[in-house]
Amino acid sequence: MKKGATVHSLQSGYLESLPIPLLSTSEQARIVDLLSRSENIVRMRREAEAKAKEIIPALFLDMFGDPARNRKGWNVVKFSELGQCRLGKMLDKKKESGTHQRRYLRNVNVQWARIDIDDVLEMEILPEDREKFALRPGDLLICEGGEVGRAAIWDGRISECYFQKALHRLRPDPSMATAEYALWLLYHMARQGVLSSSGAHATIAHLTGVQLANLQVPLPPVASQRTFASRCREADILCERMTIATTTSEGAFQSLLAGVFSEVRAT
Repeated sequence: MKKGATVHSLQSGYLESLPIPLLSTSEQARIVDLLSRSENIVRMRREAEAKAKEIIPALFLDMFGDPARNRKGWNVVKFSELGQCRLGKMLDKKKESGTHQRRYLRNVNVQWARIDIDDVLEMEILPEDREKFALRPGDLLICEGGEVGRAAIWDGRISECYFQKALHRLRPDPSMATAEYALWLLYHMARQGVLSSSGAHATIAHLTGVQLANLQVPLPPVASQRTFASRCREADILCERMTIATTTSEGAFQSLLAGVFSEVRAT
């Protein structure tokens, strides 16, 4: 068999005749210990990263309590009072001329507390519609369907970007709410089953503009929300550092693994 060739099927007796480097038991033990310790470092990094991601949801509950029960007795308002809400631009291929193509976000781009811009499409946005459907940093995007209520804050990574009808946009009123509070409010309400039809366990197929506007939500003082938003930013920095550390440790482990077996093959 040629060097580097892929074995699609093993002939009888092939494995028995395959030459394998045989290291001393002490050398094998050294390699196993080295790889085991390196793998433990990667595991601990992953665990630390996972715990860092739990900080913000836990902090929300600590500061504001479970929004489904509102045991802290915050004033209850309609979601529409938090700011300006609107549904995105309808995609209509039949009416597109191709001369006003602009990038836009859709449901798949919005994950919990994260905007994925790896796969951003374009649609026709006429000049008269751009202000209406434009995104600004700090806007909260909320999924209408799929995982109803899933939300993330737009950070302006694309200089000119719009949003499709599958998404709601909340532009918070600074005197009423912060985007961070509204985001994690929806997160916990979704987890508690509040975003369900008539109290049933089946999720709403589509969160219409009327349903979102009329959603009853607790509203703590905006000063407390701003404190929460500041702590969210600190936690985001920590999470980013944890992610970098995890990626670095995984890369180091793979390099170590490749190096060890290169040495073995060379013996």
